[in-house]
Amino acid sequence: MDAKTQEIVDKFKGRALNFVVVLKEIENVNETSSGLNISSSVDKNEKYRKAIVVSIGTECPKDGIQLGDTVMYDKHKANPLTQNAVEYVTLFYADLVWVG
Repeated sequence: MDAKTQEIVDKFKGRALNFVVVLKEIENVNETSSGLNISSSVDKNEKYRKAIVVSIGTECPKDGIQLGDTVMYDKHKANPLTQNAVEYVTLFYADLVWVG
């Protein structure tokens, strides 16, 4: 885990319970093969968001994800959570769609 990701994980105070995962959304950069950034036009219609895992519930499978992993999740199934003026999202472990 790089220093920036570690800082994001360390900033979250608390612990997720049961099958809940807490995530910090990050920018999903979409570039064409020529280097043109089309993120803003893609994001309007994109169902999935990219995030870093900051807390994993006690009942989540231990071999599935780890703190600091980059994941994709369904934005329609996530719930907002604000802690110390920092915005996070929570969702059930089963609603994660991709781990990178």
